[in-house]
Amino acid sequence: MKSMDSIINNTEIQAAEAAGQESLEHEHRAVSAIYDSDKRKLHIISSLDAELILSVDKLQGLAGSSDDDLSDIELSPFGSNLHWPRLDADLGVHSLFCGVYGSKDWMKRLIANCCQAN
Repeated sequence: MKSMDSIINNTEIQAAEAAGQESLEHEHRAVSAIYDSDKRKLHIISSLDAELILSVDKLQGLAGSSDDDLSDIELSPFGSNLHWPRLDADLGVHSLFCGVYGSKDWMKRLIANCCQAN
């Protein structure tokens, strides 16, 4: 017999479904992602009709990678993540649109490098 703590009720299921629907409606999801090798830029178009163009050398897991590896991009089924199979790298689309290009340590290094350049 299951304990009362492990039983999920209909209210919890409905709340989870509502949260998932809200996420689909209000968070950026990639409808396309293209790597421009001439400029070393990633171009993302989101489900919220927004475009984002980023230098791949600022993105954790992609910086310094070859053009061949960078051009092989996969979108997750709901467009929430981008995956580079040759690099075993994944980035969250909504996070990218919010200016998060990697882990906290990665972002600290980016900011430090930016400050040193000025």
